[in-house]
Amino acid sequence: MKTNLSSSAANYGLPRTISTGLKLKIIFGNTVAFIGIIFFVTGMIFPIIFGMYSDFSLLTNLDNEQQMQTAGVLSKTEATNSSENKKTIFKYDYVFVGLDGKEYTGISYSTGYIGLAVGDTVPVTYTINRPSSSNIEGMRAGLFPGWTILLTLIFPFVGLIMVVIMFRKGKKNLNLVQNGMLTKGKVTGREPTNVKINNRTVYKIFFEFKAGDGSLQKSVVRTHFPERVLDEAEERLVFDVNNPSQAILVDALPKSVKKFLENLETGI
Repeated sequence: MKTNLSSSAANYGLPRTISTGLKLKIIFGNTVAFIGIIFFVTGMIFPIIFGMYSDFSLLTNLDNEQQMQTAGVLSKTEATNSSENKKTIFKYDYVFVGLDGKEYTGISYSTGYIGLAVGDTVPVTYTINRPSSSNIEGMRAGLFPGWTILLTLIFPFVGLIMVVIMFRKGKKNLNLVQNGMLTKGKVTGREPTNVKINNRTVYKIFFEFKAGDGSLQKSVVRTHFPERVLDEAEERLVFDVNNPSQAILVDALPKSVKKFLENLETGI
């Protein structure tokens, strides 16, 4: 004979001891969190690459270091494999002499061909205390403008938001699995949302149950596997004793977590 979960041994000895692997499953073991991590990790490749080749001279000159203008000579010109607004980006190597009488080299970039050739004289602006920080006037010191890195941050930012949201949700679920009361409840309805995961519609699943004080509690869980939580007349769930509205259906948790809770019920 099956024991009622709310009074079984599964609800004693709280908090429950949970392995680190199971904790990670609870916090990150859902599709949205996984997608978010992929978005963030793969998306960060582009800011790193663009960051290496972008012009951030405006930021490095915010301390108003004194700058000097002088004449430089082009030592090399070439078209790069990159483009901006469908125009090829050109690279210009040049040399100039600083106030200290030493010769320095620099590289500048322009969008589109502007008719310069090796040996041409070009106006160069450089920082007096840091002659290595220079550029040909009207050109930039990096292959791409500094602001382009903002565009490349969109994907990792979206991924990070997804991870943060799922992390907060996962922390709540972890608290429920560790400290919540196990019982059974009844699904009272479902409602499709406008969200899809892996081409499956995410549903709101509404359910109700009686808390330890006998009060009727109502809650909702979102899942893109509604069939998992609609296969029994009464569904297992775990709820927060101090805040019974915080509850989740066991079948909506990762399978390994579900098995952990079922083992508690059977005393394994």
